[in-house]
Amino acid sequence: MKTVYFNIAGSAGGGGPSVFVLKASRELRRRGHRIIYEKPEIADWAIAIIETGKLRRHLKGKNTKILLRTDGIYNEEYNKLFNRAIRPDMSALHVKLKSDIPAVDWVVFQSTWSKDRIDDEIVKRSNNCSVINNGVDINTFKPTNRAADGYLNLIHVGKMRDGYLMRMLVGTYKELKNRGIKCRLLLAGTMDADCLSEFYAGKEEGIIRMGQFSNDKLSEVYGQGDIFLDIRQGASCNNVVAEAQACGLPVIAPSWGGSIDMVKNQETGWIVNTGHWTYDQNYIIGISDAICEVNKDLAGFKFRSREHAVKELSIEKMIDKYLESMRILDG
Repeated sequence: MKTVYFNIAGSAGGGGPSVFVLKASRELRRRGHRIIYEKPEIADWAIAIIETGKLRRHLKGKNTKILLRTDGIYNEEYNKLFNRAIRPDMSALHVKLKSDIPAVDWVVFQSTWSKDRIDDEIVKRSNNCSVINNGVDINTFKPTNRAADGYLNLIHVGKMRDGYLMRMLVGTYKELKNRGIKCRLLLAGTMDADCLSEFYAGKEEGIIRMGQFSNDKLSEVYGQGDIFLDIRQGASCNNVVAEAQACGLPVIAPSWGGSIDMVKNQETGWIVNTGHWTYDQNYIIGISDAICEVNKDLAGFKFRSREHAVKELSIEKMIDKYLESMRILDG
């Protein structure tokens, strides 16, 4: 068994990286591995989240191998399209990654899309690397039987920011309503000021703001939906995509982003062809068409979504892949 060091502590109340460490460390411990958060020089493996900081210098000449798990980056194309300033911390991370990625023993990218963006925009890594999507606790996130009421419940869960996202969600609901489909739009999570403005501008009885929920309550939230809308383009690896499928919800997702690794197109959801961060009426039509296709065999999509999550998207499967990476380098 190995001793594994993490450069940040796991926390259910923290951000995505902290939640990842919590899930990964629990599963590694369950398999008999030792987890530490200090003295990385005594570890067999050091898993660095996002960037290595001083870790590489600290371990120079030591036997500890470093695995870097990358996170999201800023994309120059996106910033230009939406006239967004590049913050100093964004550019600083790119500088660190340009140094870290060639130097560490192994690199994990969260999706093929994310690897492609880092290869193209920062530095290319072609060996001793792997793509490993975020895993979900399939015992916590599992299907519930929603009573049929004649409505198709569309659901979005997560932090809602940028007005264009809300315009796509509300626009999809109204497009389906115009097609004569009885549906609701359920929105769970926080909203920034732009999303709130768009929400109230397009508010109808069938558009329901559910509020924010703790992680241990989310399975119940997903259970109120029928189809999950993962419509933000250019996301590296949304945890909600695995969570929704574990709860038996098919996922509608864009072709531009990391979700295409996790959704089996036309089996556990539908991939909508998009441009690069193209939020327009054509996208709304594409999402609506995909929902209609999934709705033709909703029970089948729900069954296959749960089955796919259990087989391919579980925390156990994720850790299998991390350990395989470690074994390759250990020989």
